[in-house]
Amino acid sequence: MTIGFISAFLASTYTILNKKFVINYDVKTLLLYEMLGSSIFFIFCTPFYVNIFSFDKLIGTPSDYVYLLLLSSVCTIGLYLLQISVVKVISAFTVNLSYNLEPIYSIILAMIIFKEGQELNFSFYIGLILIILSVALQTISSLKAKKHKPF
Repeated sequence: MTIGFISAFLASTYTILNKKFVINYDVKTLLLYEMLGSSIFFIFCTPFYVNIFSFDKLIGTPSDYVYLLLLSSVCTIGLYLLQISVVKVISAFTVNLSYNLEPIYSIILAMIIFKEGQELNFSFYIGLILIILSVALQTISSLKAKKHKPF
């Protein structure tokens, strides 16, 4: 529970800081700084991580690197560029609220791919509707406020 709280706090802080910095920096420049910072942090943390957890093989195969390059390009860099661009248009609060849909996407994909929907009950569907409704209403409210905001 503590790790989940810390994770949610850091994710929210990340979005809020992006909202502040996107005003002064180009989106691509901002993402470059973020990726360089996380890479440097990873390089310094790797020796400690390797000492805590044992690895049989730390260096991957060439196909592993192709997959990592593809996933990092599309799923990380591409999506972060979109996220930072979206923060220019809608509030950081709305972006963070939309992150609440991530577990729902995962559950729906598990239902479709692995046929694991039999364990879901009425409460799940009520919660699903409430989360989607809150995200939709907040997004609509944010866009209306942005449209009517005087310069």
